[in-house]
Amino acid sequence: MKIQDEFWQLLPEIFRSPDREVRVWRCNIKFPPVTVEALEKLLEEEEQAKAKRFHFSKDRDRYILGRGLLRLLLGHYLQQDPQSLQFAYSAKGKPFLKDEAVQFNLSHSGDLIVLGMSRDRAIGVDVEQIHPLPDALKLARRFFCEAEWEKIRTLPSNLTSRAFFTAWTRKEAFLKATGDGIAGLKDVEVSLLPDEPIQIYRIAGKIAKGWQLQSLDLGEEYVGAMVVSTKEEMTVD
Repeated sequence: MKIQDEFWQLLPEIFRSPDREVRVWRCNIKFPPVTVEALEKLLEEEEQAKAKRFHFSKDRDRYILGRGLLRLLLGHYLQQDPQSLQFAYSAKGKPFLKDEAVQFNLSHSGDLIVLGMSRDRAIGVDVEQIHPLPDALKLARRFFCEAEWEKIRTLPSNLTSRAFFTAWTRKEAFLKATGDGIAGLKDVEVSLLPDEPIQIYRIAGKIAKGWQLQSLDLGEEYVGAMVVSTKEEMTVD
């Protein structure tokens, strides 16, 4: 499939690193830049089989759009046929391409799909649609560290859901970048209040270096985050 220039215009770039190229793309599944039918043809047999197992058509289409657009983007970056790309998976399920330096990550929630691409830096992205969360304090107590829970606990009730999802996306973006999975949510301490600097404070109780956290502006209904590794190796003090 030939990629038209209009495709890139419909998936706006919302972040670029000044030293090494990092891009994040978003797609509203209600207005896809390429049809679901066209993208489905790019998927390998295992991906097509997984798509058919979804009970609801919206979930099926969102999966096809995510995997199909990922293949188109990777094919564009690598100058390869998107359909020929072969994914491999880490022990904890993080996808990667063998013998390729390009790094990528995908997330979806509600009507949005977010894809992150980097030439050679570990990257993780996460998006969540904000909705009322009556159990926000209970969930924060379970999954967040003490300092984060204390911040959320002191907020007015109308602000707790956004703060919870802000913290969640930042934590998960980091864990997706490292490939560690959400089991480590409590070990990662992040900023979550509007007046705080956007950063990862600590990992397992120690100051973290080597990672850059960026908030993604996805509108009032969503919160999103991206984490990429920096030039320096990750170290802890």
